[in-house]
Amino acid sequence: MSDIKPLGKVLEDLLRTYRLQSKVNEVNLIREWENIVGPLIAKKTEKIILKNKVLHITINSAPLKQELNYSKDQILGLVEERFGKGYIIGIEVH
Repeated sequence: MSDIKPLGKVLEDLLRTYRLQSKVNEVNLIREWENIVGPLIAKKTEKIILKNKVLHITINSAPLKQELNYSKDQILGLVEERFGKGYIIGIEVH
């Protein structure tokens, strides 16, 4: 009997072994950010960091920063809709 595994499973094992899954998730979020929040917010976003499943967003507009603080649950829902529940567990706006 052979030890043939599907490529997806092998990649998952590698990401877990080398603790790279968080970076992959961060790259996916950055790539999809404009589709998630729209072009206005995306243009005002300076930095996106995913650390311990908490999304840290740096915004360069005080009014928009305030608006995002009120909309955290909605953004969390949009991320979950796109990537699945548990992809991120919280949002911090800076």
